Amino acid sequence: MAYFNFHRRYERLGRSLPFITGLSDTDLSNVSLDYRLRKIPKKDGTKRILRIPNGQLRYVQHTLLNKIFQRLPVHNAAKGFVRGRGTVHHAQEHTAKPWVILVDIENYFSTTSTERVARRFVEFGWSEQRSLLVARVVCHPTVDGLPQGAPTSPIVSNIVNFTMDHRLAEFAQMHSLVYSRYADDLAFSPRPPFDGGSIKVDPRFVIRAIKAILHDYGYKLRSDKTRILRRNQRQVVTGIVVNRGCALSKEVRKRLRAAEHRLRIGKTMSLVSVRGDYTSMTESQLHGWKAYEAVIQRAKKRQRRYLRQMRNDEEQARFERQRNKRLFDEKVGVFRQEVARQALRTKSAKKIAIILTLEIQALKEYCQTRIGLEKFARMDAADLVQRAMPPPPT
Repeated sequence: MAYFNFHRRYERLGRSLPFITGLSDTDLSNVSLDYRLRKIPKKDGTKRILRIPNGQLRYVQHTLLNKIFQRLPVHNAAKGFVRGRGTVHHAQEHTAKPWVILVDIENYFSTTSTERVARRFVEFGWSEQRSLLVARVVCHPTVDGLPQGAPTSPIVSNIVNFTMDHRLAEFAQMHSLVYSRYADDLAFSPRPPFDGGSIKVDPRFVIRAIKAILHDYGYKLRSDKTRILRRNQRQVVTGIVVNRGCALSKEVRKRLRAAEHRLRIGKTMSLVSVRGDYTSMTESQLHGWKAYEAVIQRAKKRQRRYLRQMRNDEEQARFERQRNKRLFDEKVGVFRQEVARQALRTKSAKKIAIILTLEIQALKEYCQTRIGLEKFARMDAADLVQRAMPPPPT
């Protein structure tokens, strides 16, 4: 029933799109798909090509983003470009783990095709015509997919890949893993024992399964960016070290301290990104880095409190299990004596053995299914004999 209500909500959202956004189907069909190219350097020395919308197209995309796309469902595993989530939420899912698998999707945005985008809107109950018009506005005509650089591409990719995230999350749950995704960066790690993790799985098997699932949705893995980070290595997820808890790397913290020192003595601040490459840093950028570090520290403290509480709960549960088992064994011993006394009335060793065997088994089954260990521990032997076994034969 809840799913039906949500589906009706998304259907009404598509039906009321002209009223909500002020954009008619004619406006969507007549908007000019005008993009400008911009190349920015990447860490490996290559160039990243951004396709940035111009003029009216940018206004239409921003309108759809703020009034429509923000209301459509995104899977909980998607941590990127979702309100209330970010890189810290993506990283803290994988802290203090024996290994972390990092997977990168090749050409993530451009591989998310226009057909898949339109089909996803049709699944919400939108008309086929309106779905195609919205997909035309958010996708690039020559790429035939989402353009990297458009404001709508990240959130639309999350919306389109809801089913893929669901399949990957189910696979992770089945094998006691934790899964999260930040745009094209996927991360998997084993679930801790106190959180239900018990199955040992080979990381190479996980990578093969991820590759097969992504292939169903038209994606390919980048083999040069697929890594298995062990506990004895530095585990970095979206730029955050997660070996013992979320933290910036030592190099970044050192550079920030140096930048603060240069600010205090009145010199130009710089942030070394590559050995020998000094990039000037403004005071506002330094404040941004410090605010980001504060967010990471707060997340680290929250996670420490959570892990401490989980461990305390695990210790308390183990203590209760041990105590109940001890009381159970004591009660069973008393019960054996009581049954033996009543069975002696028959003056038959064979009947005594049969009664002891059957009634002790009946007592255990009864306690497991109906009484419960805690209630059983508070009951006396006479009450147990009366409730858990029939009267002795005469």
